[in-house]
Amino acid sequence: MEQKRYEIGDKIFVQAPLVLGQWKQLLDLLKTVNLSLEGGVARIANELGPSLPRALAIVLTEEGKSPREKDLDALADELMFLITPETVIDVLADFFVCNPIPSMLDRFGGMVGSIGSIAAQMKQMSSNNTSAS
Repeated sequence: MEQKRYEIGDKIFVQAPLVLGQWKQLLDLLKTVNLSLEGGVARIANELGPSLPRALAIVLTEEGKSPREKDLDALADELMFLITPETVIDVLADFFVCNPIPSMLDRFGGMVGSIGSIAAQMKQMSSNNTSAS
């Protein structure tokens, strides 16, 4: 499990693979943003715009604390005046190392394909049983 560490201000923050609660927070945030994953991390930072500090607050957790313990509003406000642009770029780039979205989508697509195949087989078996009786 890949984990990244950042010194921001006088604190150490970590970024690790997101837990389900963080995914929900991030998905809720992304509903309000038109985001393209093409064009690199600088473009992503630009497209997040005013939502960037909150996105950072979602993916970063102070070392030794749980993602559940975070006050996202307070942390976003704190990060806004502590984090450097270089660290923002590092955090965004590392996000895709900690959370390999393309491979997760491939796996999810494979699962959906498998579920569809199983459903088709079950439907076929059901229609065979119906015609036999």
